[in-house]
Amino acid sequence: MLGSAQIRIESNAGVWVVSGDYKRDADPTCAPFEVVPCDTFITESTFGLPIYRWDPPAAVVGEILAWWDQNREDERASVLFCYTLGKAQRILAELARVTDRTVYVHGMMLGTIDEYRQAGVDMLPVESVIDAPARSRGRKSFAGELVLAPLSARGTPKLGMRKRWPVWVPAGTLKT
Repeated sequence: MLGSAQIRIESNAGVWVVSGDYKRDADPTCAPFEVVPCDTFITESTFGLPIYRWDPPAAVVGEILAWWDQNREDERASVLFCYTLGKAQRILAELARVTDRTVYVHGMMLGTIDEYRQAGVDMLPVESVIDAPARSRGRKSFAGELVLAPLSARGTPKLGMRKRWPVWVPAGTLKT
């Protein structure tokens, strides 16, 4: 995620490096991982076990875009729940490589999206779900649109609608 860092500590006991949020694959939202030679490496590793296998980002983005296109054709809203910091920005940046459509986002995401933009990260244009212009019959309709929201907003009126929306679950994201 943007702003992630490694800390290098050198003393008579050797060189130690501490890092907790990094990936070795390319990511348009952050600087590439840098190997820092050291004697001891300390890290947090949520998904470090070999059972975690992630599909290539281009494949995942292709699935998201196909799902969004199908829901657009069916005049249904598409809601993708994701972390407010890091994942929302990566989705917007990865999708910017294949489309230029506006994405509606939960208000909690706006501040961090702005921070990423100020850091030079290219992302799709966004509009707040709450500030979205009134649509047909005086109410908001997100038919055909993609909405990003934190999981905590699921089932709440904070998204602007109480109706159940289709939620995308990536095929084969976790392979065991």
